[in-house]
Amino acid sequence: EIIRPDIMQSKMQLWFNEQKDLNSEVFKKTDEIQSKLASGEAFGSLALAYSDDEGTKNLEGDAGTIAISDMLPEFQAVLKTAKTGDVKQAGSRYGQHIIKVIDRDVSEGEDNAKLHVQQIFIKQDGFAKWYDEQIKAIKVFNFLKFEA
Repeated sequence: EIIRPDIMQSKMQLWFNEQKDLNSEVFKKTDEIQSKLASGEAFGSLALAYSDDEGTKNLEGDAGTIAISDMLPEFQAVLKTAKTGDVKQAGSRYGQHIIKVIDRDVSEGEDNAKLHVQQIFIKQDGFAKWYDEQIKAIKVFNFLKFEA
């Protein structure tokens, strides 16, 4: 009961971040990056130029090797079957991620796969404002019933 509101807000934020019509600037930016990747530009140089993740940006987006089971659930779904060299886009409660699989280690079995990945993270900021607007727009009517 205590964490239920936080879980609900996280789910709503994930939903919001995946809505192209509510986040047109972010999706415009990710489309631009995907286009540059398709034309042959290096993932690392694009991570340096575009990523909002200060922890991996200066490493050309290199996030190291991570067990799929340790990733956010939204990444697990997208990367579970990803192969070396694949570039995937995933939305999270934080924003949009373009993820390149550098290596897939299945030495401990497919269920314990680990991925060496690079990422370009595009932060989304509009959720709080949108959420407040939605709350203000809710109209609550109380109907009282009086019994004689």
